[in-house]
Amino acid sequence: MACPHCYELYEFSSTLGIICLSCGQGMPEFPRAWVRLTVFDNTGYVNVIALGPEAEHLIGLCAADMYRVSDHQTFEISKRVSRQIDGKELLCYLKYSSKMIRTATHSNYTIVACYPTSGNVSS
Repeated sequence: MACPHCYELYEFSSTLGIICLSCGQGMPEFPRAWVRLTVFDNTGYVNVIALGPEAEHLIGLCAADMYRVSDHQTFEISKRVSRQIDGKELLCYLKYSSKMIRTATHSNYTIVACYPTSGNVSS
């Protein structure tokens, strides 16, 4: 990505996309979806995080809609998210999370892409 003010290429994820370290200009804040999950398979489990469009795809809601929700609706969204992904069998491609993500979320891996498989996992 590039700064929209000075057009200097910069990795904004390390500063959360708020201030360009090159020119010092502030960035407009925008909501970004993220969801932490525990992924199970036949070898064990791992805590992961999905960010941005991948999180929106998994939970079936866009970040802007979640951002507009009032505090009393938050619980209903949490239940909806649980229904959307709980027990689903998914094929997930992971990458090792950046130090910032690992520190902030305690998730060692980030979901790069996630695809539904043939069905649900029986409990």
